[in-house]
Amino acid sequence: MSDTLTIDKTGAEIKVRIMQAIGDGRVVRYLLEWFGATSTKALKLYVTTNMKKRPERHTSELENNTGFRVEGQQVTVGTGQAVGLHEVKYASIQDKGGDIVPRNKKFLTVPFPGVTGTAPQKQGAFVIKTSTGKLLIVQKFGRKDWKPLFSLEKKVTLPRTGWFTDTMDRQLLLLEQKLTPGELLRMAEALSGEKMP
Repeated sequence: MSDTLTIDKTGAEIKVRIMQAIGDGRVVRYLLEWFGATSTKALKLYVTTNMKKRPERHTSELENNTGFRVEGQQVTVGTGQAVGLHEVKYASIQDKGGDIVPRNKKFLTVPFPGVTGTAPQKQGAFVIKTSTGKLLIVQKFGRKDWKPLFSLEKKVTLPRTGWFTDTMDRQLLLLEQKLTPGELLRMAEALSGEKMP
């Protein structure tokens, strides 16, 4: 009597087909959708935390320069040059908060709500010193009326908004949950239309 071993390879073939469903680019497409959605969520948080207060200062520069870039096995989500777009100088400080100080001038020119443009663009504007010692750029209207346009400041402190880092933290948790072996298997089964034996 000879010893025999019979193997039914049907289950293995099904498993291979299911796992191939992951490798055919669908997971990559899922990840690209995730990165696109993550960029959109970060920008929505930015707009709701920053632009509601000062809609007249909204330039869309940050929205137009936030995205993601894929290079080989690495995907970068961010703003500016990190993702192949124009640099946005204020993106990081609006996310993390911090102090802004003048670099080439004596003062920062901080516009009052509703003011657009820059101080040099305002005809008839001049500097006054208030009774509390604050310096303001005001614009004259008529003979005796004037309107404050800008406050001259040596330093401005922006509060932390977390528009980018908080969104990334939340989204990375979701991504980690989606990329567990069990979730990948469920994704593969759904993509292949078959169940693991």
